[in-house]
Order: sequence, then structure tokens, then C-alpha cells
Amino acid sequence: MSKGFKAGFISLFVMGAMGIALAQTPGNSELFKTPLIPAAGAWYSPASNFGGITFDVSHDADHPVAFGEWQFQEDGASRTVFFQADMQSRSDAEFGSTGIYATLDSPTFTFIGRGDYGDPDYLGSGTAQLTGRSIRIEFHSSREATFIDNPGQPDERQHHIVAAVRGLPLTAAEDYSGTWIAVARWQMGDFRRLAELRLTLTARELGEFQVIGPAAAIATLPIPGTQSRLYSVACEELNGRNDPLRLDGCEVFRAAASECNPYSDINEYHCLPGGFGNPPTLIWVNPDETGSMANVTEDLDGVTSFYTLPDYWFPASYPRTFAAQDRITIRTLGPPIMSEDDHVEIVLFRLPSGFYSADPP
Repeated sequence: MSKGFKAGFISLFVMGAMGIALAQTPGNSELFKTPLIPAAGAWYSPASNFGGITFDVSHDADHPVAFGEWQFQEDGASRTVFFQADMQSRSDAEFGSTGIYATLDSPTFTFIGRGDYGDPDYLGSGTAQLTGRSIRIEFHSSREATFIDNPGQPDERQHHIVAAVRGLPLTAAEDYSGTWIAVARWQMGDFRRLAELRLTLTARELGEFQVIGPAAAIATLPIPGTQSRLYSVACEELNGRNDPLRLDGCEVFRAAASECNPYSDINEYHCLPGGFGNPPTLIWVNPDETGSMANVTEDLDGVTSFYTLPDYWFPASYPRTFAAQDRITIRTLGPPIMSEDDHVEIVLFRLPSGFYSADPP
């Protein structure tokens, strides 16, 4: 972190003393509890080369805060302004209608009276001073956003920006293969099931496939694209199988990909596995780091079958994945059998390679 960048963060205590109001706690108190956090680091526009935006995000589950700087040229001179604010999570309904899952709104500020670092008696970073302008960042995924300079004003300007996640090349794809620890929560009316899991994601290719279900439903079913990163999932419940009359943890995980619930009836769900047969589960991540998951069947001839949802599920009930480097969040709505608040939420955290030994003691 540069000296100026660090100084900008620390001096926000000065801003609080000045009475400057920062954003408040995120307002998404609806079904899903885990905030969707964008990628930290540098952001830029591949189309226009607009950039110079760098920020970090505190991974606070209830109160994530972003702080950063924006460097640019103005009238031939280099300028740097700073910003800091709470990440504002959007509700699931807002995300569905706008495509925006989080926003960052902040005044911009500089520092006056900064000391010269070359001076042996360096006296620090100066005093924060507002510029009279602001920025807004609307996040569409962990890797894509709209940067708005001075929003709502006559000179407002907007730029589509992406996160440079992996260094050169700046748009290199993240590989989500490996071992993950996961927590899952399934809420159905008054019934709640929690699970702790170890998941292993293995990259694979999708060859020939088919979709089984009514034509209208097939049109809305998420399917991996040609540029999607596709992974098969191996699941292990960490605290052992629970009461056999209830879903175990891996069945809760598969329930998020509701097209092939292990307990489904073939005539009701049009899903081949049925009963206690556990169908293969796939997770995929699209170029913008969103995606989905599905329980599928694989024929002996290598054809993979995807299945649509029953008619009584919500149209938006298909699972959605939100990937961000070391975290993947999965959200599924429905079915509205017990209540309209039925949902599954799963959060995956990446583990270092070799975290689990091959031969445990």
C-alpha cells in the first residue's frame, strides 16, 4: 500500500471529527445474510483505458467498508482523491430488477498541509479536505461495476470498469478448483437446517448436453456458456451424518440446485436420480464471476442432462453463484411450499492447498 493511500485511510478519523457523515450500515436485512463483496485491488475500463481506481474492502460479514483512491490527470497535472464508505448491499429483489447487488457512495477528499517525506522531521499526512464532489460505484458482480463521477450533477460521467484480479493479463480468469470449507443454511417455513461441509471443486469440460423440461421453462434455465468455468463438486459433511430421517449436510447443499433433489419423485420433478441416489452436482462461473449450479445426470454415452424446475417454483428460483477470489456465495429461492421466504444460502471459503492431509492421523 502506498504511503498516501494508507494516510488517506487513517485520516478518516479526522473526517469524523469534522462531522462528515459517512454511509450507514448496509440495508439488506432480507432473506440472505451474507454480503456480496467485490474484488479488492485495481479497477479499470478495458474499452477506454479509464482507471486509476484502487480500493480495499474489509471482510466484515455485517459491515463491510471500502476505502481507496482515484488517480487521474486534470489540466495536465496528476491528481489523487480518496474515498471511504460502507458497502451498501441491495436486496435480492433490487438485484433482480436492476442487476446491482451493492453500491458505494462517498464524498471525495484530499489532504492539505502534507509533510515532505524527504524531510527528516516528516510530520504526517496532513488534514483531510473535502473536494465538494463525490463518487458512486454500482457493482453488478464481484468483477464488473459502473463508476459514476459526481452522480446526480450536470457534469456526471459514467464508466464501465472491471477488476484486475490476477495481474497481467489484467483480465485473466480466476481458477476456483481446489478444496473449500462451506456453511449452508436451508430455511423452509419454520424448518431450518444448517450444515458444515468440505467441498472439492474439480475443473471439467461440458461436452454434449440436453435440457429436459417444458419449452417455456427451458428458455429460462441457466446453462454454462462456452466461456464459463465449470466444476464438478465432491461433498463431505464435516460433522457426520445426522438423523437419517432428515437431510444430511450434502443433501442440503444439493437442495440449492433444486432441479434434481435427491428425494424427488421422477413423475413430479422430471428428475432421473430420485430416492437416495445422489446426482452429480456442477458449479459454474461466467466471465463476470456470476453463475449457477445444477444437479445433473450423465448417461453412459457422455451426454449430460439438465432439468427444469417444477411449475410451482418461483421463476427466479434457479440458484445463483457469486464468486470473488477466495469466496463463493450461492443463493436459491423457493419453493414456496411452506412460506414465500423459503431459501437456501451457502458460503464457500477457499482453503490453502494441502490444508487437509491425504492420510489424517
